Parts: sequence; structure tokens; C-alpha cells
Amino acid sequence: MTAETGTTVNRTTTNSSASVFEHEGLLWKSKPETTSAFTQLLEARSTLREITKDSLWSPWVREEREEESDAALAVMEQWTRAEPGFRQMTEQEVDEMLAESDRRSAAAHAADVERWERDRQRYDPERESARLALLERSSRLKFVTEELARYGAMDSSRSSGWAWRIAELQQEAEKLPPEIERGNRRWLATPKMLWTLTGVFLGIADRPPSSTINSIESAISASFGNGCRHSERS
Repeated sequence: MTAETGTTVNRTTTNSSASVFEHEGLLWKSKPETTSAFTQLLEARSTLREITKDSLWSPWVREEREEESDAALAVMEQWTRAEPGFRQMTEQEVDEMLAESDRRSAAAHAADVERWERDRQRYDPERESARLALLERSSRLKFVTEELARYGAMDSSRSSGWAWRIAELQQEAEKLPPEIERGNRRWLATPKMLWTLTGVFLGIADRPPSSTINSIESAISASFGNGCRHSERS
């Protein structure tokens, strides 16, 4: 049997009693004496979704589109799911499912609040400023490198007219790497950053033992030089 027209219908199969339609992974079949087509079911579902979404922003939408909603519900009532053994959830089951969802959301929010408060104590404005400056310089170096490659791919007759621009970019390309290296050292040098790194790796919020900080310092120093070691000791 051929599916009803409409690009949203994936396929149609048949059984001994009625046509079974598939849409978005769900199977549907019409109830006895149904007067609506499957495409009308899809339109009704779309209408109800739209009204529900819009009502989140305007509480008057449901009242203004009540006739549309009633008509869509009337079409929906003419159809049922066709999966073998499918059973509609009871009102109590739906309430229990929503209550469990609320509990999970509340627990996740409480965990987020706890993490936000913990991170607030570790926030270092100086390190944040250094981090943003480092990101800006890194982004600029990427742009300069791409621009030099673009000019380098030009025909010499064209690129010669941009010699002044190429010279500027080459100067930037030489100046930015040392600035980025100093930015890395500054960003990683603060004691708060060392404690934050330890917290990330070990899952702890309080200041770790000095031996742990020293181990992290050693690893950072090996990568960026001794200039990143801090002077504060407990």
C-alpha cells in the first residue's frame, strides 16, 4: 500500500484490519469509523505543539486558539498508537513520572548551586583578566597566520602591492608567541589557579596539601618554565 501524500510520512505498512502509519518513530492506526486522514493527524499534532509552546510565553494563547485546539483534539481522538502491546499511561503513572522528573531537576539544581558557591570562593579576577588577554592574543595569532598564508598563495604580481600589509603581519607573527607564552605563565602562576587545577583533577574544593600543589607546580614548570612558580607557601 502506498503511504498518504506528505513528506513527513516515512512509510506505510498494512495489517489485516487497518493501515499502520509511521511518523518520527511512532506507529499510528485509525480507530473504527475514523473520518480524518493521517495527514490531518500530523497537522493536529503540530497545532497542539505550537499552541503549547506559545502558551509558555503568553497565557492567553490557549484561550485565543481554543477552537483550533478543540478541533485538533477531536482529530487526535480518532487515532491510536499501533505498536504491539502499547498501553497508554494512567494519570497516576504520569503524575509519578512528572514528580520523579521534578525530584531529579531539584537535585541537579541543588548540585549546581553548591558548585557555583564553591567556585565563587575560588574566583580570581586577575587570573580571569589574564585568561581573556591570552585568548585574544591566541585568536589574533591564528588570524595573522591565516592571513600570511593567504597572501603567500597570491601571485607575486598581486601580493607585491600588499607588501606593507605583509610586513605588518610578519611583525605581529614574531611578537605574539612570546606574549602568549608570558600569558600562559601569568594565567597558571596564581595560587588560586593551582588549587583550582587540583580541584578539577581530584574533585576537591578546599586547598590541597602543599605536597600536591608542589607536584602540580613541577608539572607546570616543566611545560612553561620556572617563572610560573608562586611564592606563597602554607
